[in-house]
Amino acid sequence: MADFELQVGVPRLGWLIDGDETTERTQAVLLHTGKRIELRVGWTSDQRDEYLARWFMGGATEWADDPDRQKYKYDVPKVLWFRDIDGVATLVGARVVSTRTNFAVGEGIASIHYVVLGSGFSDYRTINGLRSELAGFVDWFGHRSIHESPTYVENKLNRLELDLKSPEPTKLGRRMNLSIRPHFSTTREEAGDLRIHETALIETTTIRPKAIGDHISLHGAVRELLQVATWRNVDFETRWVYRADDPLRALDGSAHGDRWLPLRSGHARSNDRPGTDRYLFSFGDLGASGFERWTRLRSLFSRGINPLIATLDVRNSGLEGCLALSCIGLDGLGYQHALDEGLAAGKANKETHRERFLRVASVLSVHPPFDVNEWSKRAAEASNGIKHANRELPDGLTMANTLRENSLVFRLWVATQLRIDPRTVSRALSVDPMSTPYELA
Repeated sequence: MADFELQVGVPRLGWLIDGDETTERTQAVLLHTGKRIELRVGWTSDQRDEYLARWFMGGATEWADDPDRQKYKYDVPKVLWFRDIDGVATLVGARVVSTRTNFAVGEGIASIHYVVLGSGFSDYRTINGLRSELAGFVDWFGHRSIHESPTYVENKLNRLELDLKSPEPTKLGRRMNLSIRPHFSTTREEAGDLRIHETALIETTTIRPKAIGDHISLHGAVRELLQVATWRNVDFETRWVYRADDPLRALDGSAHGDRWLPLRSGHARSNDRPGTDRYLFSFGDLGASGFERWTRLRSLFSRGINPLIATLDVRNSGLEGCLALSCIGLDGLGYQHALDEGLAAGKANKETHRERFLRVASVLSVHPPFDVNEWSKRAAEASNGIKHANRELPDGLTMANTLRENSLVFRLWVATQLRIDPRTVSRALSVDPMSTPYELA
């Protein structure tokens, strides 16, 4: 049997199963559009299909046979199963997005939050484990599984020995046993080439199953730290999940270890891969204790950190919107610093944007490559210019450079809070692309 896969733009025709023995199985189409995963179903006036009409039209239709809506379901179930010739997938988190009907025939479309491929008929709303692969993460993490031993003769490579051995996982914290697991795999291709894939997987495991979103939230903390270090929109490439009650099984039914299955979501993955020379700091500069500080920092300064991280995805709102978000974020950091330094909430609330920006800059262990006083004035004027129609809007080049400076101040602030050696940060800052001002061509 072929592996179950869900490729963007390729519809799969199969059967929808809701786990209720009293309902008829119906044909359905599963499609990944690139922006979301869609489940498409149709129904007729035939009573056997009526449950689908109730799922998709329940909120807008009066049902004479169930006026109190107690006898039947009027929402798409939060867990479903889709089966076709290649296997079974679990569909988690369905939400109705479109319904059409002419009373005789109806069509419904639901978006699916997560799809677990090849799952069989297990309920994957909660899981015991999640593994995630991030683009470029192994370079930043630094613990390699591939060790090269080259031999040169007359300045030419004569021999190359590869030793493949994954180091032990690195624990990042006790919460959900968060760790980083170095990993490699090999594939023998049809032409005879041997392909080696090296990565470092983010992993969470729990004894009691937890919601998929709880696991993903913790993996997101690792992702955001990598994004701060490289200042690129780094995305998850692949995810796998497992449930302890759904292990690998032999033909006789006996269990043989955990069964990690591919997890898909509708989010369109970014292809912006970081380079190895673009890190303001690496994992080796902070270690597990530094990551613990990062999780506390994300919680205490969330009102500042979240908007600043959001600027990495320019799809959010473009240059003006990202600049506004960065100013909102720095304003949030400055306000929290004012409170932490003992300023009363009323007085902290009255501080200007510029005063809050200067508060952030005042704690930096490494000075940014521009005049802080001029930057704080420029950033405050840009923030007010974007928000208020009676203020002058900065030109595009000024906005781009102000956003660049805001981002750099934030990254230096994170490095300071994580206690990264200032010498390490200074060396990285000297070659960081964000240190160079933009110019008109």
